[in-house]
Amino acid sequence: MNKAEYIREVLEEKGISQSSIAKKLGISRQAIFGTLSRKNPNFATVREIFNALGLEVAVKRKDGCDLDFDVNSLYKVLDEDIVGYERVESILNVMGYKLVIEEK
Repeated sequence: MNKAEYIREVLEEKGISQSSIAKKLGISRQAIFGTLSRKNPNFATVREIFNALGLEVAVKRKDGCDLDFDVNSLYKVLDEDIVGYERVESILNVMGYKLVIEEK
């Protein structure tokens, strides 16, 4: 399941409409619809949606050890560029990391 499908599932489970999450983020419902219609939505947008849903996208090492880089610096770069979620996930995977969606 890609992240757009997962977000739709979380919205349904929490009983939250696309319109209400768009309003919470200060964007149009069409923008949310567009994001959720993409197979590989923008990483920064996905992260914003998860945050609005009380979830966060966390970077974890596959071996369970502490991160050896500043994740906030990574997020800053990814917020400035248009990079697909799956691309970020793929790059981190090759480096020995994974993206995890977890409760805040």
